[in-house]
Order: sequence, then structure tokens, then C-alpha cells
Amino acid sequence: MKLHDHYLTLLNKWGPSSHDVYIRDIATTMKRSIRHTKMILKQLQQAQWITWLPGSGRGNPSKLSLNLSKEALYETIIRQYIEQGNIKHALQLMEEAPLQQSFIQWLEKQFHWRTANTESDSIDKLCYPYYFPIDTLNPMYTITRHEGHLGEHIFNRLLRYNHDSHTFDYELLHHFTEKENGRVWHFYLRKGVLFHDGSRLTTHIVKENITLWQKTFTTGWLNDMLQMISTIEIHSDYIMTIHLCQTNRLFPHVFTGNRARIISTTSYGKDPDRFQHHPIGTGPYQVDAHHDGYIQLSAFNYYFGLRPQLDQIELYHIPNHKRGHRQVDYRIVREDTKHMKHYDWHDTEIGGTYLVVNRQKQGWHTHPEFPKMLSYALDREALFADHPHYNVWFPDSFFERSPATGPLRQKSHIEKARKWFSDQGFVGKSLKLISTCLSHNAHLGYESSVLKKALKPLGIDLHTDIVDINDLTHPSYMSQADLIIAGIGLGEDRLASMLNFVTDKTSFIYTTLPTTTRLHVDALLNDIFMSASTKEAYQKMRLLERFLLDHYDIIFLYDRKTHVHIEADHRLQGVEINRYNRLRYDQLWYQI
Repeated sequence: MKLHDHYLTLLNKWGPSSHDVYIRDIATTMKRSIRHTKMILKQLQQAQWITWLPGSGRGNPSKLSLNLSKEALYETIIRQYIEQGNIKHALQLMEEAPLQQSFIQWLEKQFHWRTANTESDSIDKLCYPYYFPIDTLNPMYTITRHEGHLGEHIFNRLLRYNHDSHTFDYELLHHFTEKENGRVWHFYLRKGVLFHDGSRLTTHIVKENITLWQKTFTTGWLNDMLQMISTIEIHSDYIMTIHLCQTNRLFPHVFTGNRARIISTTSYGKDPDRFQHHPIGTGPYQVDAHHDGYIQLSAFNYYFGLRPQLDQIELYHIPNHKRGHRQVDYRIVREDTKHMKHYDWHDTEIGGTYLVVNRQKQGWHTHPEFPKMLSYALDREALFADHPHYNVWFPDSFFERSPATGPLRQKSHIEKARKWFSDQGFVGKSLKLISTCLSHNAHLGYESSVLKKALKPLGIDLHTDIVDINDLTHPSYMSQADLIIAGIGLGEDRLASMLNFVTDKTSFIYTTLPTTTRLHVDALLNDIFMSASTKEAYQKMRLLERFLLDHYDIIFLYDRKTHVHIEADHRLQGVEINRYNRLRYDQLWYQI
């Protein structure tokens, strides 16, 4: 029995106060001999959990004071475990402990860097409570920021697209060329790249990944691009040629997205279910342990790039605690930290929160003018400028962030909207608004309540619901939704992300369009696919976005402004964040 269990035994018997008790009664309560009981009481007193004054003389009672409540005891032990780096034991206690809010706030700030000495080396470890529930780490199915952030460290892609320079950067590829006006593509892999299980990356593995994508992505732009592949010709373990059935100069964008991270198809094929939480990639970190509320990553010693200096990362979740919306705030310290350095990043997200009208469902909301009047009814600045969770702004694009972008073209005209709803006889009507929800309970509940209040003075009653984003794609849920509110954060390759955004079923844009509008959007998408360059495709994508905004097929609500603050030991180097506004673990190191 652990020391704290003995304390709880005494606490349950006598409570947190002073008592006159006989040693024999304490021994009986603890079910120990008197000699063993005295040893335990001495240990409890050394820990300052009790004050024990043995009775003077035979037959006199002892004075026993229990100094900690049950809550204070748990917090003391958990604090000790965390400061020692013993996260597993801390998590076990947190599962059963009644934690106070003040202690939870302390837990949230425990970002500790430790150096543990082993027989042969020292290990640098970063440990902090920043774990969110994970549905999967299989890149073909990841959705949340947390999943994407971890995937960034576990996997690699063939290519990355650099938006600033408008060029492709090589990752797992060493080189690629195109011939026959974009119908033939030659790909050259880096040599010597290993997966975490020690197997080699070859063109055969890349081909198997592409085959998996063709089976998995059955809708949207990625499916259209993959279906253009007529044959994949393997020349060697490191050289392959992909033949397309038609010209497509945008084809390399297939390999830049999160879903195109290369996996070990051998490992996946052996146990697809285990792969969801224990994936095998080629990235700088591999998964050592992963269970509910806890994941441990370790540096991959045979990484083809620069092996990280940070050896291990432990992320854990505070049990029975729902993390609210807040700005990202890191505080990274060591036991001997004396001086701190502050870092701040201010930016805007690339994406936005939006509303769509489901015009594939019958009802009065399918009136041709309804989306426009709904947009007129929403004074976005008044509704969201004082958002309780984020600072927001209202750009005229999901993906353009240049000075020429300008303010949102969709303006509010509340009185026009009020008159229109009244003239059409829609006052007193009701609508069903569904908010999408991600796995870690991230949803747009606040936005739904704001929209409900905004439409009430116009005589429109909104019934709101929150549905998992994947469940909402099913016809049984879509048939109930008149309006859908959702959000999108675009990836590094904005073109690929926008194409996916417009066409993917989980964005609810294409699937809610009227049939005639779909035909026009199909034509615009096909024109984008046929672009002679990425630059031309960007220009055409902007035309498609303008069309959707001008016709209120997407009602833009707001975009988030981001602020990341990091307070770290001044010796910590390589402090950088990625596009998820999370730490880049592979860049961190400590300087003496």
C-alpha cells in the first residue's frame, strides 16, 4: 500500500483535524502491527502530511493532526509526480482525484524540459498537458489541428508547396520533371529513406500509397486528379513515371497536402486498426506509446533529414477536464530556470467560418433570394467583433491575404432583409441550423446562439443542433439541415486546400448547391484543372471564390486572428511555431 493510501485511511476514519487517539486504535484502523504503524506515522510526519505527538507515559493517548484534505493530498502528490516527470502515475491519480480549478490552471502551465541521464547518454524530454482526443493519426483521415500537428512530425510528403516563393520544395522526392505538356511525370525518390520500423521507402511503397488514395478519396478534386492516372511505371526502387490520360500541369499538387503524407503500407496492411494510433512514417519522430489521454514520441535516429535534438515528447490530457477556447500559451521551464525569454506571433488564419444554405433539401429556404437576404440580416461586426474566444476580422477571401484582397464584399442590410422576410410571408417560419463538431468537442455552439438571436427580431426561429462532422455527411442528417455552419483552416498549399474545400463532402459547400449551380461550378473547376500553371490556377480559383460569394453560395462570417505567446527558459533555442500554431519539436534544443 502506498503512503497516500495510508493517509486516506486515517483521513476517512478521523477527518482533517486534531484528535486524541491511542496508537493501538491507529494500528487497528490501518490493519498493521503497532511497530509498523509507528514507522508509517513517522514517514507521514516527514512528508508533513500529519503532526503526531506520541502520548507521554503508558496508557496516554497520542495527539494526531491530519494536515491535508483529500483534495490537497491528491494535488500534492500529483504535483510531485509531474515535477519528477512521472506522468503515468500522475495521470492515474488525476483519474480519481477531485481537482480544484486553481490546481487545473497550474497543471495547464506545466511545460517542463528535462534532461534524464542514462548509462550511455542524456535524454532531453519535453512534457506538457496539451493532448486532445485523437480519432486517428492515419493521414488519410485526420481532420483536427492536433492530429495534423502530430502528423507533421511523424510523416513526410513527397513535396511541399511554398506559397511565398510559389515553388515546390522537395521532401521525400529528390527531383521531378514533366513531359508531353503535363501528361507524363517522372519522379525521383531520395535514397536511403527509412520508415520507423526500419523498412525502406521505395517507389513500390509510393505506388501502393497512391492506390490507397484512389480507393479512399472517391469524391472531390483529389479523386478527379487521381482518376487521371492511366499507368504508374516503376523503373527502379527510386525512379517512377506516372502517365496521365490528359494534360494536367497541376498534378504535383496531389502530393503536397496532409492527406498525401506517405505511410508504411506494409504496417498499415498488417493491422489497419492499430495503425490509427500507432502509425509508421518516415518523419523525425516516431510513436513510442499512445493510449487515451497520453502519447509519447521519440526522435527517429535514422531520420533522413537532421535528427532532432529534442529526444522525447510526452503529451497528456488532464482527465475530467474540458479545455476551453483560449489563445495558445506556452511556458517552458527547467528545474534550474532563472531567466525567461518571451516570444509572440501575431497572424491571421488562412480560412474562415461560414454558413451555407442546404438547397438540396426542400423547403421555403430554397427561394432564390433567401441566401442573399440571410446574409443581409447578419451584421458580422456587431455579431462577432466581441467574440469571447477569438479576435476576428472580415476579409474578402478564404485564401488570399494580400492588401488587394479588401474587406468582405458581403454587406449587411438588416432593414432590407426584414422587409423581404415580411413581404414573402416568412415571419414566424422556422429553420434547422446544424453546427459541425470535431472529435475533441470543438464546435460552433456560440456562433449558433448568435445567429439564433440575430434572426429572431426578423421573425425567424432557428432550431439549432451540433453534429459530428463525419456524421453530418450522411443523408439522414443532411436531410434535416436547412443551414449548416462550419469552419475551415487551409493548409500550406492554398490551391490544393481550396480545391478540396470547395469539393469535399465535409465542407458542405458543393453538396448543398442547387443542381444548376453545381454544373457551373463543375465548369469552373475543370477550367482550373486545365490551367497552364499554378499561378493561373490561383487566379481562376479566386474567380470561383468570387462567384460563390457573389451568389451567397457561401456566407462568410469571420476569420480568426491568432496570437501565440511562448515564455521559455532563455537557454531554449529553435523556438518556432508551425502553421497549426504549435511548437515545432524538431527545432528545439537547449544551450548551456
